Amino acid sequence: QYVITDKKNLPGKMCSAAILAHKGAKVTWNPLPNGYPVKGKSVTISLFTAPNGFELPPKSTQTPVYFAVNCYK
Repeated sequence: QYVITDKKNLPGKMCSAAILAHKGAKVTWNPLPNGYPVKGKSVTISLFTAPNGFELPPKSTQTPVYFAVNCYK
């Protein structure tokens, strides 16, 4: 589960999201299934399965995970 928060209220009532993943030598944005409801200044993204090409890096590397979130009415 990931919680995305904005200092101001998020625009809209629902959000869609994508995650940055590797496909061979390329890095691409992969959309996540479902919509996620906005709750005030936050949206919670729950992943039960990972998109193709997504791998969590080893803890020792501290590589960030990148999300793109688009909120709408």
